[in-house]
Amino acid sequence: MMEINLTGGQSVLLTATLAFLCALVLLRRNKTRSTLSRTFPPAPLVDPAKCPDLGNFRDNWLSRRNNYGSVHRVLEPHGMYTTYIGDALTIKDVIDQPDRFDMSILHTGSAPMWHMSPSAGEWFAHTGGAVTVRHSSHLLSGSRLASLQERFVQAAARQLDAVQPGKKEDLCQVVSEAFFQATMEALFTKSFPKGQYQEFVLWDAELNAFCLGMQSERAVQARDHFYKIALQQIDESLSECSLQVREQLNELESKYGLSHEDAVAVVLRTAWLGSTQSPLSGAWLISILSRQPHNVSRIRNELQELQQNLGKPTEQIASNPDLLKGDNLPTLDNMVQELLRVYSAQSVPRMCLKDTVVRMMGPNNSVKEMQFKQGDILQILFWNVHDSKLNKDWWPEVKGQGKKWQGALETFDETRFQDSRRPGTVKVAGETLRTWTPFGYGARVCPGRYWAVAEIKAFVLLFLDRFNVSDVGEMPRPDPQRWLGVLHAMDAMPATISARS
Repeated sequence: MMEINLTGGQSVLLTATLAFLCALVLLRRNKTRSTLSRTFPPAPLVDPAKCPDLGNFRDNWLSRRNNYGSVHRVLEPHGMYTTYIGDALTIKDVIDQPDRFDMSILHTGSAPMWHMSPSAGEWFAHTGGAVTVRHSSHLLSGSRLASLQERFVQAAARQLDAVQPGKKEDLCQVVSEAFFQATMEALFTKSFPKGQYQEFVLWDAELNAFCLGMQSERAVQARDHFYKIALQQIDESLSECSLQVREQLNELESKYGLSHEDAVAVVLRTAWLGSTQSPLSGAWLISILSRQPHNVSRIRNELQELQQNLGKPTEQIASNPDLLKGDNLPTLDNMVQELLRVYSAQSVPRMCLKDTVVRMMGPNNSVKEMQFKQGDILQILFWNVHDSKLNKDWWPEVKGQGKKWQGALETFDETRFQDSRRPGTVKVAGETLRTWTPFGYGARVCPGRYWAVAEIKAFVLLFLDRFNVSDVGEMPRPDPQRWLGVLHAMDAMPATISARS
């Protein structure tokens, strides 16, 4: 295999290219093309002389947005056009019309990432993607979610009890590795091999390379390693795995006729989805709290009050997602919401299946219209909606409030989610817009969003219940080369973790 190193910007472009190439044949088969009674302009095309390549996706986007607005087209180096969308109204129009804007074809190209056979990849593209979203929504709600959360808390407690206090270590690494291990043990079994997180990060970084058949041999080894672990956990200890793993495996094999090997690959994909974001979120939040002793005290006081009211210890509270809601733990809830606003950069691709007129916001609450053409590749940047400079009415800044950490685009101010400042309903052209979208929205909203938030809150409570953090280094910078999903730390953050007396 050819070895390739992808920047964050390249990965987005390559994903879009893949979608175009995979769907081209299907589009050519469609002999009818929708017609529009009026002609509307396309999104503005970026002039590369005006916006030269700055070396990473984050800075390229900001430069292009500054010159061309939050919806624009880019002629990529490979000769294809991509339309980037960061406008809340345009995002709504795209998400609300799944019959016109689809992403299913991407599943065919991503099949090698999970060790799926080509036939399973085709099934996943046309049927399996929607099936797994629906089933995952069922598996990650109600009593099933509570069962998984209890397993996670037990596993997280084991990982934190194994931390050796008194040592100066990279706080982000300690937290993310413990969080990842707890997630894997919750989904699979206690015997899930330890020390796998760095291998996982290496594999995770090459998703788009796998889609293009350009993955490195090292990434193939990492994928095969995780597939082998998942297969072994299932074949040797299925009864000890979570009901999420057991029920999904059974449905894939019994209802949809997938081979055992392909069913394990789909389960592995689900585990991957549950492990890419939350460990990073936990690491960022504990890093921030290590610099905010006032918020640590507030969270501990709110937890203590809840313990007294309920007569329950920390682990029982953390095991119940309903008890972790904002009414009981307002400071922690506000911190998590602001963390996901500032330190996540969710982005998803779509393909335009029919000529469609979409809207975007103009000045003074005006609305402009533009046309997307059949075959257009779109990249939806949910995180742009969180920009307080661009959307001042939605995310107003208060002088003297919050802190802008190095490398972050936004001031971190958890008080913006207090009841007195919480963003109200936003309406444009009489329609409600989403202004907080770290998990996306619509038919393909992240089915694991409730578990992700519950995991983060539970892990933070368990950590603060056990440890103090002192002698902290500089706050890490987010890596601009990986400006996708929850952001990766570019730097180590040395700190001393000590046991609470």
